[in-house]
Amino acid sequence: MQILEGTLLQRLRKFREAREVRLLVIASMRPIAAENLAALHLAVGYCSLELGDFTEADANFHEALRLFRELGQPI
Repeated sequence: MQILEGTLLQRLRKFREAREVRLLVIASMRPIAAENLAALHLAVGYCSLELGDFTEADANFHEALRLFRELGQPI
């Protein structure tokens, strides 16, 4: 449910809220499929870029790229 909330917030251009929701999902104790984790990091990177937080964007884009490569999937 939180993943959908993050998507909706991003589409509404509420990037700070979208990023926070996704970071909560990443930090949760429940298991997340690697594909979903990669997509979450990509989305956090995009939101961070929109917010001008380039360090956070870079870190999340790199983590997404690492996970997608590990899975053998293109971005």
